[in-house]
Amino acid sequence: GVIIGRKEVMVIDAKMTEESSQALMAEIEKLTPNPLKYVVLTHSDGDHVNGLSGFPKGLSILAHESTRKDMEEAFKDPKLSALVPYLPNETLAGDRVLNIDGVQVNLLHFGPAHTSGDLVVYLPEQKIAFVGDLAFIDRDPLIHRRKGGTSFGLARTLKKMLALDADTFISGHSDPLTKADIQGLLT
Repeated sequence: GVIIGRKEVMVIDAKMTEESSQALMAEIEKLTPNPLKYVVLTHSDGDHVNGLSGFPKGLSILAHESTRKDMEEAFKDPKLSALVPYLPNETLAGDRVLNIDGVQVNLLHFGPAHTSGDLVVYLPEQKIAFVGDLAFIDRDPLIHRRKGGTSFGLARTLKKMLALDADTFISGHSDPLTKADIQGLLT
């Protein structure tokens, strides 16, 4: 996801490779001359964080504190050690509200679900929620128990997502979803 403000840009999740993030940066540059300032990570899976090295250094990288811990552990692997400078430099344990040039961005942590550090990035005025890997369609949910995820927590989180005043849910692995799609995951 990309949020373009009047003076700055926020990206939600960092893709899987340096090349894919560089391609995203090229697309952003076609839309705005504004600099990328923030990257918000919805969780720690490699397909959402391993592309961080394709972004400029010096960004505000925001994530739940559990996501940072999971990334620290993963980046001990010599193959991923180049990502250490891209560990989140701003972490949160609960919720946070940001203002990106007049766009309200709510970072919401509903508790352990897919992992223990899942964030929902909710734009209340636009009625959009970016939900990372909390919603899979046409496949079983993915729960990372070794990262503190729980199936009961996922059900609670899905119910809390339904309580948001959102019309569109952007998952990391599907087309845009509706409330009916999220409700269907609970049945």
